[in-house]
Amino acid sequence: MAAGESYLFLGPEAGEKEDMIAETKMRYLSRVYGGDIPQNPNVEVTSFYPGETPILEISAFLSTGSLFSDARIIYIKNCDTFKKTDAENIAAYMKMPVENTALFLTSDETRADKSLENAAGKNKRVFWELQDRQKPQYVRNYWQKRGWELTDDAVELLLEMIENNTAELRKESERLIGFLSADKGNEKSFTVDGALLEKYLSHTRSESPFTLFSAISEGDLSKSLEILRALLAAKNEPIGIFAGLLWSYRKFNEYSKLREKGIAENETELRKIGITTMKAKKEFPQAYKVYGAGAAERFLALTAEYDMLLRSEGGAMEDVLMDLYLCKLMRRR
Repeated sequence: MAAGESYLFLGPEAGEKEDMIAETKMRYLSRVYGGDIPQNPNVEVTSFYPGETPILEISAFLSTGSLFSDARIIYIKNCDTFKKTDAENIAAYMKMPVENTALFLTSDETRADKSLENAAGKNKRVFWELQDRQKPQYVRNYWQKRGWELTDDAVELLLEMIENNTAELRKESERLIGFLSADKGNEKSFTVDGALLEKYLSHTRSESPFTLFSAISEGDLSKSLEILRALLAAKNEPIGIFAGLLWSYRKFNEYSKLREKGIAENETELRKIGITTMKAKKEFPQAYKVYGAGAAERFLALTAEYDMLLRSEGGAMEDVLMDLYLCKLMRRR
C-alpha cells in the first residue's frame, strides 16, 4: 500500500506540465507496486471538471477506495473554476487522501483557491510559458534530436503558427516531421527552410491562413470571405489566422522593398528573403500588382489594429469584425 498523494499543477505551459504529470504518476505507481511497475498495471484513471459533476459526487468518489484496481489516478481539470466552498471540500480531502490514490488538480491559470494551494503545499507547482527568447532554441533542439535542422525563417514560421506552449509545438512538429520524412529519406540530417515548411503547412490543411493569403493576393474578396468562413467554422481562432497571415505579410513587405529597389527579379535576392517556391514567386508579385507599393505595411498595421479589437471585443462580434477586417484590408489604394 502507498499513502495517497495530491498535486496542484497550474500555469499555461501545457507541455512541461504534461511531462511532470507523467513523471509523477510513474513515480507514484512505483511506490504502489514496491518498485517495478508491471507491463500492464491495473490502474483506474478518472477525470472530472468542476461544474460538470456535482461536488458531492466528486467528493464521494475521492473518499471511496477502489475494489477492483491496484491504484487510482484522478484528474480534476480547470480547478481554478471551483466555487470557494467546493474548493474547501476538495482541500479537506487533499489533507487526508485515500491510500493508493494520486489526485492531480490542474489549470491553465497561475492561481487557484487559497485552500487548494495550502492543501497542496510542496506538491504545488506553476508552469509558466516559455519566454520569447527561449522559444527558438526549444524548437531547434526538438527538431535536431530527430535529425532535422531548421533555418531561422522556418523557426519563425513555426512560432508564428503555433500556440505558445511546448505541447502544441511538439504536436505540430511531429505532424510536420511525418510529412517531411519522404523528403529526408535516409539522410541523417536534413535542413528545412521556411518555404518548404510553408508548402507542407499549406498542403496539410484544406484551408489555412496561407490559402487565405492566396485569395487576398488575387484581390478576390468573395473567395477570401469564403475561405475565412471555412476557417472559422473549423474552429480556427482569429488570433491564429492572423499569425499565419502576418508571416505572409512580412514576406510581402520584404518583396515590396526589393520591388522598390528594382531587384525583385533577382533570384539571389529572392532566395535571401525565403521566396523560392513557384507559388510564392507568383503570389507576391500578384499582390504588389493588385495593391501597390506600401500595401504590405498597411496590411501589417491593420492586422495589429484588429488583433487588439478581437482580443478586447471578440465573442459575439468575432465574425463581424473578421469580415470588416477583410473588407478594409482588400480595399484598393
